[in-house]
Amino acid sequence: MKDTENLLNLELSRKLRLVELETDIVTIACNLMSDRLYTKEDAVAELIRIIHLLGNEQQAIMSRIYRLKEMD
Repeated sequence: MKDTENLLNLELSRKLRLVELETDIVTIACNLMSDRLYTKEDAVAELIRIIHLLGNEQQAIMSRIYRLKEMD
């Protein structure tokens, strides 16, 4: 039961992180459209950071899938 709870917490944390990254992308897009807070250079740097974090999340998800397959 504890393992299931830990797995659920891990997956919910991952989902929350993805939602946070999506929110960051929308914020950057809105700021670029309004020509206020970001320059294009700032936006590109922020987007590169987000893409890197998304790649990390994808790797973590795939690692978890492989570990679960090995448990079967």
